[in-house]
Amino acid sequence: MTARHHAKRADRAAEDFDHASVLHLVRQENQGAAAARNACWKAARGEVILFLNADDTWANHHVVEMLVLMAEFLEAVLYADAWGEISREHTAKKHGFGIGSDHRGPLGCFFETMSSGPMIVSSSTAGTWKRCLIESQGYPDGLRFGEDQIGWGRLALLGDVFWSPRIGATWDKSADNRSDNVAGSPPRTAWRDFLIEALDGPELSTATRRNIRTAVAVENACLRGEITFFGHETPALFAETR
Repeated sequence: MTARHHAKRADRAAEDFDHASVLHLVRQENQGAAAARNACWKAARGEVILFLNADDTWANHHVVEMLVLMAEFLEAVLYADAWGEISREHTAKKHGFGIGSDHRGPLGCFFETMSSGPMIVSSSTAGTWKRCLIESQGYPDGLRFGEDQIGWGRLALLGDVFWSPRIGATWDKSADNRSDNVAGSPPRTAWRDFLIEALDGPELSTATRRNIRTAVAVENACLRGEITFFGHETPALFAETR
């Protein structure tokens, strides 16, 4: 099947999505972002799951871009395109993401990419299958920070992550209801702790295990205040030498 045929299929799916007449609103007592996302993907009647935060906006092409990725790489477990940012000063910002983000297709290792640039999967650019969320159990309830990273990490442990460098969403940090608008943020250790726990998994390849160990070392250095910026060279500074 050619890429052109995939694009036509995605266009038709997007048209069906746009013309859908049924919208289901899920309401529940405020229990945090993780519980809200879990409630909604569990209530979804379709297999394709896309996410959007209240303080973000999708680009017009985002849904089609995601459907094309998912049609081309049906066996993957997580998909995403790039995201931009509007600062608190209302200026636009583009990000240089981690290792492997310069091309469209599979990431060599999600965990290496996460430790070498800004979080490559955002809660407004991610797409997955409902069956994958059932297997991964979605997001950890009760966390105020880092629940999205752990949700993507749980999926990445199950299979391949596919990516498009085209910007599909914009995070508006100038919005009053932005998702990071919480005073007195504690140290964000949840992602580091998740990575340590993931190392006990019996199904990890040698390369993935090595990359997760490096990611743990990077997170520990960040928590100690030794680094504040993750670049492509960062993993090499903390990789095991033996």
